[in-house]
Amino acid sequence: MTERTQEPTVEEIEGSESPDLAVVPVQVEGPVRVQQLPAVSGEMSSRNDITVTPQKLFSEDPRRKVLTLIANTAPLVIGRTQQECLNGAHIPTNIPVVITHREAVWI
Repeated sequence: MTERTQEPTVEEIEGSESPDLAVVPVQVEGPVRVQQLPAVSGEMSSRNDITVTPQKLFSEDPRRKVLTLIANTAPLVIGRTQQECLNGAHIPTNIPVVITHREAVWI
């Protein structure tokens, strides 16, 4: 990250070195309350330039919590790589598909 306006890279977010932390044994007794927190920020967008040629829709992003795809006009084929997109998952029109991984998304 050379300028303040640039987004950090995946390596900068994950960190190249892991600190040496002391290992503390933990034993959970009884039920544990778990609560999902909302995302700090988000984005909404529409694309009208989708073609039959596989293209990267979203790059890898370790900060991405969830991605919802909806094919409005024609079914889509999605994958994590360009090659996978050729035989990937078929998404019918008007069916929301929720993606919760941080890998790239190709259509």
